[in-house]
Amino acid sequence: VCGLLCQGERLSAFVIDMPSPCTYKMVKLSKVTLCRNINELHLLPTSISKLIQVKNITLENAKKAEEYLLTASSSTNPLPYNPPKSWLSHSSCQLSRSHKKRKTND
Repeated sequence: VCGLLCQGERLSAFVIDMPSPCTYKMVKLSKVTLCRNINELHLLPTSISKLIQVKNITLENAKKAEEYLLTASSSTNPLPYNPPKSWLSHSSCQLSRSHKKRKTND
């Protein structure tokens, strides 16, 4: 899953992955400044390339979903759900936030 966050003239692109059932991983792909006037048109190529990156991720995910649905609907037996064994757990889940490491000035 991917998404865009627009805050004023700042546009950030994110992708969210699920490496295991108990863990969601959100990664910032890019951050660009949007054009506010004609003097900032030089920012346009960068903004467009970042939007194309998000579009390509979205299309890739849509193709995978479509292939799965076509395969599932064409077979008489439903496709088995085979999660990785590392995902199977009876323990409870806990969300935590990792803190950025700060550089020390020595």
